[in-house]
Amino acid sequence: QRGFIGASPGRVIIHKKQARNIQRLMEVWRDIEGHYAPGVIEGVLPGDEIKIRRDLTLRVFEVIHGANALGFAVVEKRHKLKSEYLGLAGPEIVALKKQGIEIQHNIDISRVAYCGDTAAGPFLDLPHVRDAELLIIECTFFDHDHLSRARQGYHIHISDLREIMQRVRSPNVLLTHVTRRIDLRQAKSMVRDAVEPGDLGRITFLMDRPDRRPGRSTMQQNQKRKRD
Repeated sequence: QRGFIGASPGRVIIHKKQARNIQRLMEVWRDIEGHYAPGVIEGVLPGDEIKIRRDLTLRVFEVIHGANALGFAVVEKRHKLKSEYLGLAGPEIVALKKQGIEIQHNIDISRVAYCGDTAAGPFLDLPHVRDAELLIIECTFFDHDHLSRARQGYHIHISDLREIMQRVRSPNVLLTHVTRRIDLRQAKSMVRDAVEPGDLGRITFLMDRPDRRPGRSTMQQNQKRKRD
């Protein structure tokens, strides 16, 4: 697909134990289609960091969904002048650098954390997951009778959501992978009953209509309509 629009070959970042399997799959598609689709398959492990651009890295973490399941956080790397050097003029800073003095400290800002299919787990306490500006996490099952299915399949059930919202500090939590057995309006109503009122404004569903006014979530807007 990237070739059709003149883009450079894509890159697949996947667990190291699955990298060879994906390569074999691409080879089978080559035999089926009669040509090879160029691309880079990169195997990684939890804790690895992959550079996306000069100031952005992809940080890998382990999630709970069977073997070799990974999540990814896009982390921005910033360099800030240490507080003790803030009042110095440019030439003074240059002189310190020439002396080999470290005048900056590094700051990591997690922009997006994507967990994929997973059950709740220790990864939620990782700073680049817990504090991400946008946390994308599944909430698959809503029916109480499906709790055992959620546990067996390593998915999140709505009954897990209250604790998850208390553990993470992300200002924006996007729920994905909602079962087709429930419509979005019903799912949103159940979420309102499942989490603390103060956490409700942080939650949005994937494919939900965005609120046009800044600072208000779709669920908050719906609540206002009901009050009106």
